[in-house]
Amino acid sequence: MVEAFEDADEEASSLVEACDQEEEEEKPFEKTSSDCQPLVQRWRLRLFEQVERRDSQLQGLQALYEQYSECRRSLQAADANKRVPGTGYLVPKDVAEAKELHNAAEKLLRHKESQIQELQRHNKELLDELQRKELAHTHTCREATRLSQENGHLKATLGRLVAQQKRELQGELQEKELAHLETCREATRLAQENGHLKSELSRLQQRLRQQTDIEGSSEAQSNGDAGKGDGAMP
Repeated sequence: MVEAFEDADEEASSLVEACDQEEEEEKPFEKTSSDCQPLVQRWRLRLFEQVERRDSQLQGLQALYEQYSECRRSLQAADANKRVPGTGYLVPKDVAEAKELHNAAEKLLRHKESQIQELQRHNKELLDELQRKELAHTHTCREATRLSQENGHLKATLGRLVAQQKRELQGELQEKELAHLETCREATRLAQENGHLKSELSRLQQRLRQQTDIEGSSEAQSNGDAGKGDGAMP
């Protein structure tokens, strides 16, 4: 029984250390916190309470057995004192008193024996219950260890996936930034080219207006000269 408690305590301690180590390794994520240590402490306290109850029952059983043994020794001593030396027969002092004492002693012995049997039965029930709880505690510790390890693997996998996705997003962002920069450069070039074209168009329009004005003046002058010629003729 003591070895079972020591094994359970060692397993609980290893579980607490595993949970602490897992918490230290998982600090970059800060998504979950381990509750293994409070669970193990509660189980340990319950087991210790069961041990204390069992020890108290055993102490009570031992005290009753000592009373029983002391009563037997007292009866044996009284019986030996009443026997005639060398014969083995009782000295008949007071038959009624002796019978009363004998009946009282037998009644007390039967009562003590029934108490001892009841305590033994109760102690067996407590031991069986304690054993079941020890097995359940061991199973719970193993399951907690398994879940803790599985949680660690899942978090490691999640960390790798997050890092991979982050790298992919960074690469995509860089590509978009380069494309945006190229678009901005092309837009700047087109704006400059558009400005040059507008300037060239403005110059051409101005030249065209000047040429149109010159041609209009020449045509008006020609028309004026022609009118003068027509007036001079008879």
